[in-house]
Amino acid sequence: MNNNNIIPIQLLQQLRLPIRNKDYSTSLQSFNQFLGQTEQYIRLFNQQNLDQIKIVFGMILEDLDFLQLKPVIQIWRINFTDLFLNTFNLSFAKALCQYYVSLSECSQIFKTPLFNEISKQICQIFCILCWDKDISDEIRHSKCLRSFIRMLRVNCTDDLLACLVIVTKNSKNSEYMTIKKSQDQLLQLFRNNINRELVQLIIANMCFNNDQRLLFWCQGILQVLKLTLDASSLTLIWKLLYDCPEVIDELLKYAEFFNHLYKQINTINEECALMIGIIRKICENNEQYKLQHIENIVNIFSNFIENNQMLSQKYEQQHPSIRQFIFKEIFSFFGIVGNQYIQPQIIPHIISLIYQNSSDNRLLTVGIGMLTNLSTYTQILNIIQNDKLFYQIILQILEQFHDKQQLIEYTLKLMINTLTNQIISIQYAQPRFIMKLFFIWHVSPENVSVNNLIIRVLRGLYVITNANAQILSQCINELQQRNNTFDFVDLCSLTINTNLQQNRLENVVEIYMLISIIPNLKLNSIKFQNTIKQYVETMRAKGELKKALQAVSHLPIEDIGLQF
Repeated sequence: MNNNNIIPIQLLQQLRLPIRNKDYSTSLQSFNQFLGQTEQYIRLFNQQNLDQIKIVFGMILEDLDFLQLKPVIQIWRINFTDLFLNTFNLSFAKALCQYYVSLSECSQIFKTPLFNEISKQICQIFCILCWDKDISDEIRHSKCLRSFIRMLRVNCTDDLLACLVIVTKNSKNSEYMTIKKSQDQLLQLFRNNINRELVQLIIANMCFNNDQRLLFWCQGILQVLKLTLDASSLTLIWKLLYDCPEVIDELLKYAEFFNHLYKQINTINEECALMIGIIRKICENNEQYKLQHIENIVNIFSNFIENNQMLSQKYEQQHPSIRQFIFKEIFSFFGIVGNQYIQPQIIPHIISLIYQNSSDNRLLTVGIGMLTNLSTYTQILNIIQNDKLFYQIILQILEQFHDKQQLIEYTLKLMINTLTNQIISIQYAQPRFIMKLFFIWHVSPENVSVNNLIIRVLRGLYVITNANAQILSQCINELQQRNNTFDFVDLCSLTINTNLQQNRLENVVEIYMLISIIPNLKLNSIKFQNTIKQYVETMRAKGELKKALQAVSHLPIEDIGLQF
């Protein structure tokens, strides 16, 4: 390449100015354009211009820092703010991959201070760029990953390990590293106590399926870990446990490990979160261990909640992802594993915790999912019925999170389960709840799964006491007066048609049953008449005409203007 065509360093500095734009998306676009301008420096490896290359890479890293594109490597996850939405310059990344391959194979400068500095810069750049899936794949396709693996053996640095933590998030890259037997070198690095935390994060990424977990188990990973209770070791144990009974069986041989685990549960930190996660996964996958220890574990976790550990100052000081993980694991345990053994007296503490975290829809989903599972127990309902925060949580979800499908479905299922309690059902029968249910149905009329649950809640209120039918009617009239677009009968017609199209005929019956209990509805619209005709004809074709006629018999057929 003719060096006369290369943009001088001074001009490159000027090209960086648009990156300092106040608008983030414009800055990011300008940064990608700048990467394209610097690409000419690295298209061909030339050991005569390494000092210039070092300056260029320094500029790139400064701009990445300005854009706040720095990975925060945490114990079980690596966070980026909105980085998954970004797409980086692939052409530059390809050139950088090829440059690194050439650099690593240049024996004349290998391990010199300049070589080490440029290698460090490249690893730091890749730590950011490799969040882009295409670039992560390119590292493997261009043999750059092969060079990383070689460096792992002959010139391992912390920056290289940090880069591999990101690179191995791509399962195909992890698989390639296994094929090249990188696990042997990683275990050796761990034995030699070389940046254990990063090494274990790489191994954890490589354990992305059962075959990979079994591979590390066969190589004695648990013995290498020595079952220590530091966060990085616990991360790897937690990852190894997933659906891998062989690892669980071996782990259960170490009674002292579990004794120490239980004693340390009340420490609010990364280790505590991972300990809870490990215990939950073992109980889910090993019935014998669960039956032997479940009551003790429930007591430990109950004390953890009852002592307000999750409302303590130490808990609040933790990174949000750590708090989320503790919350998720302990509530998942009670919702899935320990629901039969839960102590009713901790329910108010649990509801208070859910309320404290009610602005986070992910944590709210876990908490409501747990309460849904617990709500099948009468003794739990007897506690919930008098808890004002419980009703506030339900109302807040209906008001603020009606677009969150899973959370809304959990909430509606929770309402259905708790309708059997008369005190709770009286609360649900208040217009503030009913109006929210009608609103959700109205704004998403084709969301069959949510709307059918809403219909079951509304029908359930009538089953508890038929006096609620008048309240339903009043709410419908008020909504129709407030909003000209709200027509209850048309809404029912649209929902029935959607169910008919999806062959959900039982749901059609539920809607007819709901309509039949609400007084003073005008049911003689053509749309509604057509739903009845279509339903009856569909059932006739299935040879179930009698069942269809029985379903519509609850409706005032003559008033509607139909005959069968």
